[in-house]
Amino acid sequence: MYVTEYHHHTNHSFDSKADMEAVCKEAITKGIDEICFTEHYSVNPNLPTYGHIDYDRYFNQIKS
Repeated sequence: MYVTEYHHHTNHSFDSKADMEAVCKEAITKGIDEICFTEHYSVNPNLPTYGHIDYDRYFNQIKS
């Protein structure tokens, strides 16, 4: 069986404190074959999701 998780937030979203590397390691131990991070993002400055994500930090974590 191929196990996936296609909706996971990390500390790059305003509503999560999960560390990306820790999530990946835990997914491996649980036998998850594929994971997709789905961070909150908004262009509306009135929403709590606006301006939260730091793209340089986010993409550097993906690369490592």
